[in-house]
This record gives sequence, C-alpha cells and structure tokens, in this order.
Amino acid sequence: MTLAEHGHVEWNESFTEEHPTLPTDLSQCPDVFLNISYIPSHASVASRLGYIRLRLADVLGFNHAPTWGTLMRDPLYPDVSAVPGFIQYRLDFGKQSEVPASTRERIVKQHMRRFQLRAHVYQARQLPAMDEDGLCNPYVVVTLAGYAGHTRVVAPTSDPQWYESVICDLEMPHPMPLTSRILVQVYDQDEDTAIGGDQLIGMCSASLLGVDRGFPERPIWMQLYRDDPMDPDDRRGELLISFQLVPKEELNKAALNDITPSMRFCEVELSVVGVRKMLAYNNIHIAAPYIEADVG
Repeated sequence: MTLAEHGHVEWNESFTEEHPTLPTDLSQCPDVFLNISYIPSHASVASRLGYIRLRLADVLGFNHAPTWGTLMRDPLYPDVSAVPGFIQYRLDFGKQSEVPASTRERIVKQHMRRFQLRAHVYQARQLPAMDEDGLCNPYVVVTLAGYAGHTRVVAPTSDPQWYESVICDLEMPHPMPLTSRILVQVYDQDEDTAIGGDQLIGMCSASLLGVDRGFPERPIWMQLYRDDPMDPDDRRGELLISFQLVPKEELNKAALNDITPSMRFCEVELSVVGVRKMLAYNNIHIAAPYIEADVG
C-alpha cells in the first residue's frame, strides 16, 4: 500500500503480466477495469474510490504512450466526489505471439515542468433538464494531467453564466506530450446525494496544441456531449470557454484578466395568453399552473 500526499501518489511500477484465454473476436471479450481503492481512517476494509472502464479493442497493441484517464465514481459510494481523481496508466494487450522480442520499455519518472492552467469559463447555453423543474444547478470541472479545478454552482437555469477563471497549478512532462488534452465536464449539483450524487450533464475536450501563454482574444463555443461527440443525438448544449497555459516562471509577466463583461439592467416583457390540453402529472390533474421564465 502506498500513502498519498496531498491527493497525489506515484507508483512507477508494472503489474505482473497475465495470460488469459479470450475469444479471437474482440467484440466478445470483456472490458478491462482499472480500480483505485483506499482504506478510510475509520475502517479496516478497502473501498473503491473510482474506476476506469476500457474496451480491449481500444488498447490493442504494445508499448503505448502513458495516458491520463478520469476516474468514474462508484455508484455505491455517493459521498465520494463527482470527480474522484485521475490516473496515468499504460495498458498493453495483444496475442502472446505478437509480444515484442525486444526488452519492454520501462516506466521511468519523467522530467517535469511547472505550469498554471487558466480556464476562462464564460457561459453555457441550452443545457438539458436535469431536475423536475426542467432546469439544472450546473458547475464546470476542468482537468489536465491529473489536476483539476472547478467553478461555483449557478442557481437553477439552463443558460448559466459564470464569467470565472479556473486556476490549476500543475506539473507536466517536459517536453510536453502533443497528445495531451484539457478535459471539461459540466455537472449538475444534486442535493439528494443518496441517489448517486452530482450528475454529469456533458463534457468536451481541447487539445494543448492551440493553447498559448497569452490571453485569448476571444473564447469559443464548444459542443458538450455525454458519450459520443460525433452523435448528433448526444448533444448536451454548448460551453463558451478559452484557455491559457503559463509556465510558472513567467507568471509575473502574465496578469490574470477579468473576463466579466460590462453589464446593464434590462427589462424583459413576456406576454402569456394561456395553455390548453395540459396532461396530468403523476396521475393528478394540474389545478393551479403558473409560468416561470429563465433569462440567463
């Protein structure tokens, strides 16, 4: 067992190789689970903090580059954070006859460099309903290389406005991997944690290739999705956001910009004539309906 310091732990070790017998058709093979467990201070039995589920077809091959994955919360432990943490791993899989004859690449500690990630979160639009009132209580979680930060929770709405910069002080390998991506997840805060805690509304990701140390001139709208970014039926609204990645030694030259725009008071006039053919709710006829407008 390895102790974690400030939520961070390093193993730099490999598991003993397994040689299971599996079908040749990968679609018939079971998924692989990477589980992270911990022992609470008040207990002697380990609990599952989170897990990553992978298809064997996605890890086929040998000597893959290490990658960061986001842990999913175990639904049996709703008191665990909506984002339990992150794990960097390398998983190889293939036929025993295809194992490289050369010596397997060893896991070594890489040279690290300190950065500060600034995610400028402006607003979101057209978020799906997560609660019975047709709205949600959204907040944004930004992660990179196993480090995370989040915005405040916005009152019930489907078009939230944050105008908030999420700051993550982190370490990354130098030179920086070109495959690194910033993961952005939007959650709905659920007061009833007994049902499974905060729910994922949608997510998106951005490549580090286009992220500079300078303040972006304008943010971009990013499409949120739940499972498949290419599925038009899986769209979960849009998020307006931009990023900066500043080396730690240059922070004194990169002032943090205030992204709050100039505001003015406005008046919205809504004329409601009436409704008809209203359906019963929970087999009870609606007796006193009213209209509630959400404008940002």
